[in-house]
Amino acid sequence: MDAVSEDERETVDGEEYYFIVQQDWRSTEADDLYEILDALHMSTHFSANDRPHSGRFSHIRKSSNRMFEGPAPECLPSNFYKSEYLSGLSEDQKEFLNMKSAADLSFPAKLMRYIAVLCSGTELTFLQDRFEV
Repeated sequence: MDAVSEDERETVDGEEYYFIVQQDWRSTEADDLYEILDALHMSTHFSANDRPHSGRFSHIRKSSNRMFEGPAPECLPSNFYKSEYLSGLSEDQKEFLNMKSAADLSFPAKLMRYIAVLCSGTELTFLQDRFEV
């Protein structure tokens, strides 16, 4: 899917890491959505008593300043695109994007508190800033 971040595998001092490559066109609001969805996906790997289910876990990805500067995908909700990115486009280029109406990216507060607890001690600090953990 063109709307999600890429990751790059790199070995540093014998340790393997996956670094998140940001999309230069994607809004902070969309970045937050994908982090929430990643956390929800990770939560499905555990049972109610916090024991892991069998199966392979996703690899851990670390934030980076790496930026993908390719073209933005078409037909996404308008709030998925950075305003700075859009301001650099001509009217024809904006029309070509065929943006859809802004999407409601909100989640129930109870679910967000669950995710904030699940992610405490991780890089998802935007969750801890918004919800009491």
